[in-house]
Amino acid sequence: MLRKLSQFMLWLGLFGLFLAFAANSSGNSRPDILLAALILLYLSWRGLRRPVERFDPTRRFRTLRKLGLIDRGSDSQEDR
Repeated sequence: MLRKLSQFMLWLGLFGLFLAFAANSSGNSRPDILLAALILLYLSWRGLRRPVERFDPTRRFRTLRKLGLIDRGSDSQEDR
């Protein structure tokens, strides 16, 4: 979910850069748009540089197992 949000912020940041440069070329200096675009690009870079978390089926339902709502199987390793 964080990865999809980071990709969205990347596209918003790139569009913001385009708007800032278009405004600058028309004679209007808009540093607020440029600053917002740079912040969005930085936040998206921080989110996208993390490696993709792989799905681990042994960690499914670990909260329910800890609460005792479902029994622990013989292959359970949640007591780490």
